[in-house]
Amino acid sequence: MKKFGTLLIVLMIASLVLVACQPKEETPVVETNPQNETGNEIVVEQPSTGFKPNLAGKTTECTLGKLIPEIPADQVPPVPMVSADDWVLGSLDAEISIIEYSDFQCPYCAIAAPQLEQFFNDNADKVNLAFRHLPLPSIHSKAYPAHQAAEAAGLQGKFFEMHDLLFAEQQSWAADTVSVEGFLDYALGLAEKLDLDLTQFEKDYNSEEILNKITLSYTDATENIGISGTPTVFIVINGVPYSASYDYNTLSSIVKLIELDKNRYTECPPMVVDVSKVYQATITTSKGDFTIELYPEKAPLAVNSFVFLAVEGFYNNVEFHRVIPGFVAQVGDPSGLGMGGPGYKYANEVSDLKFDSEGVLGVANSGVDTNGSQFFITYAAQTALDGGYTVFGKVIEGMDVVTSLNAVDPQQGITAETLDKILSITITEK
Repeated sequence: MKKFGTLLIVLMIASLVLVACQPKEETPVVETNPQNETGNEIVVEQPSTGFKPNLAGKTTECTLGKLIPEIPADQVPPVPMVSADDWVLGSLDAEISIIEYSDFQCPYCAIAAPQLEQFFNDNADKVNLAFRHLPLPSIHSKAYPAHQAAEAAGLQGKFFEMHDLLFAEQQSWAADTVSVEGFLDYALGLAEKLDLDLTQFEKDYNSEEILNKITLSYTDATENIGISGTPTVFIVINGVPYSASYDYNTLSSIVKLIELDKNRYTECPPMVVDVSKVYQATITTSKGDFTIELYPEKAPLAVNSFVFLAVEGFYNNVEFHRVIPGFVAQVGDPSGLGMGGPGYKYANEVSDLKFDSEGVLGVANSGVDTNGSQFFITYAAQTALDGGYTVFGKVIEGMDVVTSLNAVDPQQGITAETLDKILSITITEK
């Protein structure tokens, strides 16, 4: 029931899986799909009525830290930061940079391009998008000419317009009906569509300056950075480039995680529960309500964190990001990535309580004593989880609501049009 290990590992894996065009002379990148031990967790909204905690209580023990792991200096890929020398959409001063190394004849780059541009358009207030040349002539004979056409259009202020045309019409010009020698004529047709000066366009297209620029970009990518396929995408966070997936949903989730990291807790939560009392939580979801009984005497840290975060509103509108019928429903990560949390971690509390039936609540973690906000609810007995995860409650009413949650788990290819979410949580104390 583990959460994703680190942001870096997940993003690199996603990148390797999606890098599809590989030059013949290069050794193919090995696609790795490590087993993700299911770490499932849940989130809840701030209650409008009910329990009012005593925030004057003592602070619990925990470990504080960033949600986005730092890459050791000797492992940071040598990717140049976005500059005025790049073709860039958005401000050079943007908080987040998306850097794409691409080949205009690569069919997977044609798939990536509109997703990246849509992501930029939807996040233009905080993101810029930079394109860098990585033509692969060993498998794409017209890659270099296509990149020359884009550069020539760029010199007349229409790089991204030509970029979009080349990808939109890729199937036409990449076919055998357009030869390498005849590509210039095809490119002139595209230039005419963009109302470019055709004489200047042809002159620039054939210029040694443009050819050298493309070659230098290729050499830097392959020899200095070690990129061997396209599209390769990096997302730059706090000046550090992380390998990333190019799909819209993953990039959007990463931005959510970055925002969550900014607002993480910088202190351990105060003790807001009395272990001698009985606590229940009514969780209102998009499918209805269910009620859980909490076990503060057996798991005071877990119950306290859950109650504290619920009252704080941390779980508001958080989706059940992993629901596996017959196994568990997991929630508690506002980013939806399965790696998010409150910014603090606390110790395991293993007791005589077991995952011996449906409806048992456990705290998801990424290893011993790494508990945070995520939790899961079992759909059946899960004895394999005993001893590794904290049991802190059980569903006492509304288990039919839990079993009706939409199944979802990208790791197993389970998708849903919409994800169910927690709408609100009401805590009661007796």
